[in-house]
Parts: sequence; C-alpha cells; structure tokens
Amino acid sequence: MHPELIEVTSAETGQLGIRHLKRFWAHAMAKRRGRFVGTTEQDWRADNLLLNGLGLPLQEALRYLMQTGPAFEEFEQWVLAKNGGAFAPLQLERLNSALSGQPYTPAVQAQLHELAAHKDVLSAEDLRFWDENGYVILRGAITKAQACATEAAVWEALAMRPDDPASWYAKPIGQGMMMDFYHHPTLRENRRSLRIHKAFAQLWNTPDLWATTDRTSLNPPETATYRHQGTPLHWDVSLHPPF
Repeated sequence: MHPELIEVTSAETGQLGIRHLKRFWAHAMAKRRGRFVGTTEQDWRADNLLLNGLGLPLQEALRYLMQTGPAFEEFEQWVLAKNGGAFAPLQLERLNSALSGQPYTPAVQAQLHELAAHKDVLSAEDLRFWDENGYVILRGAITKAQACATEAAVWEALAMRPDDPASWYAKPIGQGMMMDFYHHPTLRENRRSLRIHKAFAQLWNTPDLWATTDRTSLNPPETATYRHQGTPLHWDVSLHPPF
C-alpha cells in the first residue's frame, strides 16, 4: 500500500494565518478516512512545534479531530477557543517564523533578548548540582498565591474538596492519576512564568524554547482499598539498585 500524499502545504493558512495548521488538519482527516498517510521527520517536527506553539496537547488535538471530523474553519475556531479566545502577543509571529525557517522579526528578537538578559534564577551551585545529578530544584517557580490558585482549580475541576478526603476516592481521576485538564487560566499563567522560562534557558543555553502543554494530576494517599494509580517507575527516586 502506497501512502497517500497530502497536497496541502505547510505554507497554506486559513483565517488565523497559522502555518502548518491546515496540513496538520489534512493529515488527521485523511487518517480518519482510513487512509495510510506517510509522515516525514519534517512533518513530525513541524507538528510538535505547531502544537507547542499553540499550547495544545497532542492527544487532545487528535481526539478532537478524529472524533469530530471538523471542517478546517471549525478546527481553527477550536484552536482559538483553547487559547482563551486570543493569542499572546507575538505568539503567532514567532511560531510562523519558526515554522517557515525565517529569521525572527525584531519584535520577537527583542522579546527573547529580554529573557536572555533577565537575572539568572539558577546559581552556579544549582548548575553544578544539575551537571552531577541530572536534576535541579527551582525554588519559588511560581508565587504561593499562584500555586494556591492552581490547587483550587484542580479541586474544582475534579469536583472534590481538599477538606473532604472521602471525595478524593469517590470517582476515577482520569487516566490513572492523570486528568485531561490543560487550559485553565492559572495553568496558562504557570506556563508563562518568567522564572521557569529563565531556568530552562540557563539549562539549554538559549531562551528560544517552547513550553509544552501537559496533563495535570492528583495523587491521593494510598489506603487499604486504594493504590497508587501511576506507573511504578519515577525519575525522582534513586535508580541505584537497593543492594
């Protein structure tokens, strides 16, 4: 079976003017029709850049496309709604430049330069710890008020109460302990944290990074009838054999 060729190019745009979005949609619609679609490494990279730049999780976007089969204009409106009805300043300008391989505009360059010039948040000791251990803790990544707002948003989304432990076990959280909860304003603010971005910029030696949009989770304490719902392996524990 020969793969179906998608004739929509990454340069074709719709009302939102976002490069590669129509090609991403066309790929999904062909697969929805049961077509075998060949995907190149270039497409894979562009897909990831597109979704990260638009603040969209891959699973959520594909679920919507495969289950709904929307027209492209409907998909554009869905993307806009997931961004709260408006995109951040320079968000699309930067994304389109990256997708086209063109140099950033002066405005985008100035934005990245501002981040590069921001005071370091990881000390020399922090960076040595990173080099030796492969992880580092960023203290005060977000404010306490923002952390409390995030916690409250999670409890509200799950219809559970922090002061009612029985509610923590009354229903499934989602897929294991992970919940499909991505686009609340407080989560969006967390991803835009200058302090977090600066920490990653120090580790990667560049401010030109894209935030991923990942799931949220709740991990209630184990009880006699409830066991940990996540995977048994966690990278935040020692990997040395216990003998």
